[in-house]
Amino acid sequence: MKTFPYIVLFGSGALITGVATAVGILPSLELKLLVFINTTAITGFLLRKQLGLSRWLYPPKKVSKPADTTISNTSWFVVNRLGLKRVALEESARESAPKKSRTAEVDKIVPVIERIDPITGGGKVKYKGMNWRARSSTRETIALGERVLIVGRDILTLVVERIEQT
Repeated sequence: MKTFPYIVLFGSGALITGVATAVGILPSLELKLLVFINTTAITGFLLRKQLGLSRWLYPPKKVSKPADTTISNTSWFVVNRLGLKRVALEESARESAPKKSRTAEVDKIVPVIERIDPITGGGKVKYKGMNWRARSSTRETIALGERVLIVGRDILTLVVERIEQT
């Protein structure tokens, strides 16, 4: 590493501060430090090209990414952050019709305690005093407070259908 720029910077600050102190312009330590720091900074700014300081003050610009990388990053964001991948996977899972287990929950009528939305995959029902995740077997949105019929279970998610209100 070159030490010459540092010698010039600090030397100029020390030289000017020393001359001003010898003449009697700078009586206090605070003023001496202030003059030294400012002289060093101003010298560095004015002689930045000659002292080779430009690379620290103005780092080289980075080359922009190719268009295909930008498109790839954009598509990754759209798929992963906006949830399109999740919706596509949920739709394909529904189309393949997961096996509905025949358990004790089937044919029970339960209230919806959180809106069942097939797009976001959210929704809950209350069954035997517990909150269960639920999804609609008919891909329809079911509002909060409606009563639904349990038609199956997919691991820990109850599969429900809207019942006709009479």
